[in-house]
Amino acid sequence: MNLVGKGGVGSVRTHAAMPTPDLSMVIVADLGRPLPASNRGAIHKIRTDYANDDYQYVETLDLGAALPQLGTTQARAVCVNFTPDSRFAYVTMQQGGVVVVDLGTADGSVPMSIVHVYPASVVPAEGCGAVPLPPDFRRMVINSESRGQAGLPDRLYIFDTSGAAEGVFPDPVVIDLPGVDTHGTFYCIDHRGKLYVWTVMRMSNHVNVVDVEGARVVKTLKLERPFLPDPAPDGLELHGGHAFVTLRGPKPLSAMTASVNPERTPGVLVMKVHRSCLTFDFDVKDRAPMVDGRTTTILFDGREVVVPASDPHGMDVIVR
Repeated sequence: MNLVGKGGVGSVRTHAAMPTPDLSMVIVADLGRPLPASNRGAIHKIRTDYANDDYQYVETLDLGAALPQLGTTQARAVCVNFTPDSRFAYVTMQQGGVVVVDLGTADGSVPMSIVHVYPASVVPAEGCGAVPLPPDFRRMVINSESRGQAGLPDRLYIFDTSGAAEGVFPDPVVIDLPGVDTHGTFYCIDHRGKLYVWTVMRMSNHVNVVDVEGARVVKTLKLERPFLPDPAPDGLELHGGHAFVTLRGPKPLSAMTASVNPERTPGVLVMKVHRSCLTFDFDVKDRAPMVDGRTTTILFDGREVVVPASDPHGMDVIVR
């Protein structure tokens, strides 16, 4: 589906597309045209009818109106997730901040609108780990990633979304993270029913385990192994006692483009998660490489090195 030019801001830089819980819509986060052409992005609404394999573009919401409240120079949508009633979207922004959007109706008879803006002073860096939390999915965990930049924190934020319909938007609970560059984030429920959140640290190769109710990091685990010296973990989902992690390539195409390493092995890592949610196990056989015949060249330690061009990023686990 071509979204270029839609709503006057649609671009070739769509980043994340997510279905609403009721499966009536897909919302697409669009970074927008780069400077100097534009300083704003958008979200697009697509009506979905999976039973009949029918999908229709409906409308675009320009996020430029959020700029004064964001306190940033640009308003670019990165990732999105939803309240359990499919009414509100929480949109993470590239320079920090979170924009809350009332999605209206799937057919567009009630259009999308901005209902609240969390400024960059509250969420000072972009994130793309927005995940609703069980049991009722009325809390949402969102990360903000440093990308290794001095002055930007790596944090998790837990938002209470239960009052959104009444216009109640409390500030989030803030959890500081050890390591560098949080990205993929998902929840884990232990054998006693206790809720944790895992987040992978893309540039320091850690997994942080967070006690949600205690709002604190309880474990920081290394991912490096002799056969996996620089995993660069990115996407993360947990299902059926396993954690699925995408591993970036030697020459990343986005986010961490300056971080090149010929020792990286792009692919997917599947780890067995302990019942406590506090540790994991994996071996070389648990890594599925994603390498084909395509190559690219990097400059590493003063020399040119030919490396695989593959660079996995986003991921979704489909349970059948």
